Amino acid sequence: MTDPINPDHYKGTGMSAIDVVDAFELDYYLGSAWKYMARYGKKGDPIVQLQKARWFLDRRIEQLQSHSQSPDEEVVYVTGGFSGSTRD
Repeated sequence: MTDPINPDHYKGTGMSAIDVVDAFELDYYLGSAWKYMARYGKKGDPIVQLQKARWFLDRRIEQLQSHSQSPDEEVVYVTGGFSGSTRD
């Protein structure tokens, strides 16, 4: 029987998309982007899946950029279990 909550198009050869999101502690935007990339070619139009992933990535990038006061100011951010800066 197919699992209606975690259908096959979210599963790869080992981990489901939600397992990866949890393992890497991705935020909503990055987790959603990953979900659409993971199901690329498995559900619906592949181009639409990539466009959806890009939309979520663009939103996250806009958020990071909006926190920057000036080009010379380093912005440190933490997303899930990862941290970085705009200079990485």
